[in-house]
Amino acid sequence: MISRHFLQSSFHVFFVVSILTTVFLSSSLVFGQGPGPGVGAGENPWSDNSRTPFEIQMSGIINPETEGETENGESIATVTLGIAKFHETYQFEIVKLESPGNPQLSASQILQKKGKRQYDFELVGSSELLSKIAQSQPGAPLKIVGMYEQRDQRLQLVSVDVVGMEKY
Repeated sequence: MISRHFLQSSFHVFFVVSILTTVFLSSSLVFGQGPGPGVGAGENPWSDNSRTPFEIQMSGIINPETEGETENGESIATVTLGIAKFHETYQFEIVKLESPGNPQLSASQILQKKGKRQYDFELVGSSELLSKIAQSQPGAPLKIVGMYEQRDQRLQLVSVDVVGMEKY
């Protein structure tokens, strides 16, 4: 027959193990809450190392003949656009730069990595949109809309329009 002392000891061991397991599981749930080390973990999409894309719209002149002031206004910056797929690089003089979903975001925040890589904006997207940029004449006014990933300076093109040509 099983002794009374053995049953009490077994119950105490079971009780202690159950309590420790409960404490361990509940603490791992509490400390494991919130964003983990995944994409955009707890940071703003426009922070320096964010992988979370956000929409930007920029208007300006592709491969301008002169820099500074354009017919459309004063230049914010001249940036390098790269299309790795075509092994091409273009200069783009930005006249207007905004993020419609983030009105608090300034042009300088979007351009915080300007000049730190071969391309200020690595353009990716459909061949049709990339070709619109590649085939633009020097001095052509463009409006470029895309989803920008700050960390890799990658701009996934959504639309490319020749400014002033929308009605044709």
